[in-house]
Amino acid sequence: MEGNMNNTNAEMVARNFYNWLVDMGYSTDTDKAEDIEDVIKDFVCIEHEAPKLFNLLKNLSD
Repeated sequence: MEGNMNNTNAEMVARNFYNWLVDMGYSTDTDKAEDIEDVIKDFVCIEHEAPKLFNLLKNLSD
């Protein structure tokens, strides 16, 4: 993981969102190692490029 992504709001939201996907049955814990890095990168981009979508996804997974 890139250093600028550590402990960011986007990383926290991405991890919560990924856990929500697992809880809903859309992903499994065995996929986590490969998928979580991609989800974090996507959420960093979404946070900057589409803040309203970021907030929607954040609220969905809270």
